[in-house]
Formats: sequence, C-alpha cells, structure tokens
Amino acid sequence: MSKIIVGWVEIPVADMERAVRFYGALFDAKFDIIEGGVRRVAILTAEAGAVGVSLNHTANFEPGSKGLYVSFAAGNEIDALLARAEAAGGRVTVRRGELLLPNNYFASVQDTEGNVFGLVWAEQA
Repeated sequence: MSKIIVGWVEIPVADMERAVRFYGALFDAKFDIIEGGVRRVAILTAEAGAVGVSLNHTANFEPGSKGLYVSFAAGNEIDALLARAEAAGGRVTVRRGELLLPNNYFASVQDTEGNVFGLVWAEQA
C-alpha cells in the first residue's frame, strides 16, 4: 500500500469574511480572497511542500459538522491554538481526547461556520 499524502484541504464557508477572520486569528495567518464569479476562495499562503488550505464559498458546498474531518498538527502550540479558536468565535468541543497511540491526543473545534476540525499532538513519555 502506498503512502497517502494530503495535498490540499478545502473548507466550505457560508460567510467568507467571518471565516477569514476566524482562521486568520486561529493560525495567525493571512488569507488572500480570490473572486471568481459565483465562487469565492480564500487561500492560506503556505510554505513550499506544506499542505494548502482554502476557504470556499460556492454553491453545493455547505459547511457543517457531519462532513470530512480534517486534523491540523498542533505540536506544542495546542493550548495557544485552542485559546485563539475560542477568542475568534469558535467552540472547543473536545479539549483533550486520547488517540489509540500512547501519548497521542486530539482536540476538536467547531469553527464559526459550523465545520468541525481536529488539532492533534503527541507528548513525550
């Protein structure tokens, strides 16, 4: 079986400006909004070789908590990321869940659009 590598993540949004404020505050990042007629996209400027992330406001792509679940690597930044998520209007739904691997954990956050995503991190034993 070959390795599965995530190359791009698209997050559906209902309110582009609100979503840009939330994810910009969460990741201390700048999104560039691109107008494309009936489609609006905000792309997070990523480092070369990193997974790209875009916020998408388009027909038939609706935010919600029952779709794809994406987890972002949090490392030692987990507490700061959770605090920023709450300050930006998000809701932490799971603060510390244990994964099947020892000393590996996750948190779940609901963004301002209703999407739920994860933050994952590992602790040294």
